[in-house]
Amino acid sequence: MINGGANNLIIDGNNLLYRIFWTSNYKIEENNSPGQIFLFLRSLKSYADKFQPNHIYCTWDKKLEWPSTNFRKEATAVKYKAGRDDDKFKNVFENAEKIQELISDLGVHNIYPLRMEADDLMAWLSFNLEGSNVVVTTDKDLLQTVSEKTTVYSPIKKKEVTLNNFEEHTGVKKEYYISFRAVTGDKSDNIPGIPRYGTKRFLKLEHHLSSLNDGDPIVSVKRDALTEEQHEIYKRNWELMDLKIGYNYYDDEVPAYREQLESFEESKANYSKFLEKAKELNLWSIVRNYTSWRKSFDNNENLINTINKAIQNAST
Repeated sequence: MINGGANNLIIDGNNLLYRIFWTSNYKIEENNSPGQIFLFLRSLKSYADKFQPNHIYCTWDKKLEWPSTNFRKEATAVKYKAGRDDDKFKNVFENAEKIQELISDLGVHNIYPLRMEADDLMAWLSFNLEGSNVVVTTDKDLLQTVSEKTTVYSPIKKKEVTLNNFEEHTGVKKEYYISFRAVTGDKSDNIPGIPRYGTKRFLKLEHHLSSLNDGDPIVSVKRDALTEEQHEIYKRNWELMDLKIGYNYYDDEVPAYREQLESFEESKANYSKFLEKAKELNLWSIVRNYTSWRKSFDNNENLINTINKAIQNAST
């Protein structure tokens, strides 16, 4: 954990909803059941207690510009994220709006991409928010955000991936990670890699400092280390997987993120409203332990009060 805590906690909202639905063995089927809502809130509270952040951002795949598509979905050579069992998870988002309203009352900032995806938004937040970050997700794409200021916490393995343990966790050094993913592909997103390439064979490839897309210098496989066909797969996969390419692809994407961040400056937690909604939804465990819940999400307010008291004491 960075410096014993994090300035910013960045939650993958969709990822958490899917995990809750999965671990519940698909038993949460009733649209009005509070079960999914409670499990989401309980998980969120556990992350707030663990990392004690000053700010919590919950990202969602729901797009501000809808209906819309993006360049990944339009890729003709790859049926991006195809093959996912939508019917099995048809009810997974039934309570999403209620959850978003409840966590907003707790002072959590719900934030949405314009036409890209939550992955791209989380990456942008991790690179641009002030202070240290913890990203909570099981999505391997987000491991490319690991840096001196950002760790990725896997809630299933209950492990934080940092620069210090990155190679131990992934099998490759941080600077090679996107290249590694471009070579080996991503089955979860239906992105095929170069045939018969795994970690061992990837590590034998010669890399060099370059720039695939006229951007920041990157470490990539030397052009002559791959055949023409392999290089085309590699280049295509890199463009699909590099989250910096994602959030910079459209000129109006990042401004939409910034506009939302600016709006949060005026928003405040409304704990009494949260309590009333919890009663309406029969979330009695939360109602009975309301003080504990408020304490978990009141860290930023307490921090400011502590700082102000320290300033006052120092001046007397």
